Amino acid sequence: VGIFGLACFSLNLHTGLTGMTNFGVIFFVGIGAVTVGLLSAPVATNGYGWNPWMATIFAVGLSATIGWLIAYPTARLRMDYFAIVTISLGEMLRISLQAEPLLRAGTSTSAMGISQFSRPLQDWWNNGPSETVGSLLGLHVSAPYVALLAVLATLSVVIVWFLLNTVLASPWGRILRSIRDDEVVSQHHGHNILIHKAASLALGAAVAALAGALWAWLNTNVWPDFMNPVRTTFLIWAAFIVGGRGNNRGMIIGAFLIVIVEFVFNVMVVSRGSASLPLHNMTSYLDS
Repeated sequence: VGIFGLACFSLNLHTGLTGMTNFGVIFFVGIGAVTVGLLSAPVATNGYGWNPWMATIFAVGLSATIGWLIAYPTARLRMDYFAIVTISLGEMLRISLQAEPLLRAGTSTSAMGISQFSRPLQDWWNNGPSETVGSLLGLHVSAPYVALLAVLATLSVVIVWFLLNTVLASPWGRILRSIRDDEVVSQHHGHNILIHKAASLALGAAVAALAGALWAWLNTNVWPDFMNPVRTTFLIWAAFIVGGRGNNRGMIIGAFLIVIVEFVFNVMVVSRGSASLPLHNMTSYLDS
């Protein structure tokens, strides 16, 4: 929910507040995931051995820079053409993960994808807090690393939400809304449309890259399939539509509903295998 919430924040800034129809939010998420994975993978397996925190800071900055630069050749395009360009960028990165040897790390072979990269605070978590948290949660084993990731994702959502609300309540936020409502009128009032669109793309790209870093840590690897538009772009857009344009609180609600619905459907698919599994009776009835 935290990862999808951050991705929805990015989409809401680009599309809901600035009026740029962005079908390529997964492109910026992918930049974050790929950069974090490559930089923090071991040097012995084609990585760079960076600290994961430093790799994340670099990934966020790189994504913001790319977002800013993309604005210059695309900002003057009509919105439907801008949407085509952005969805193409996401597909280009996904295909590059399949074909480009420089985007492979973590194994001694030429296998696709990025794996075996270090994750933040993992050793500290496994050497103490995991047992304490596991007992607090009533588990018979240590709490998994994903529990720490949930805390990091929640903190990230709260901090980004606060920063975005602060920025968008400023005069700059009102300029973005004026560009969304009528770009020509906003330009006549003396606003540099290109600069404001570039800044919006850069900020949204940085937020999406943070979501990508969290996604890489959650999956423990970065494969081309994680950028599948059906499981990423379309679900993020569905959460955006459910949440409502320009509403960051709605983005959280939309992300929650979409993730829960996907989870329930996955459980229903698995429940076909055994009568002892949850929802088996309902799934059998629906199949019949």
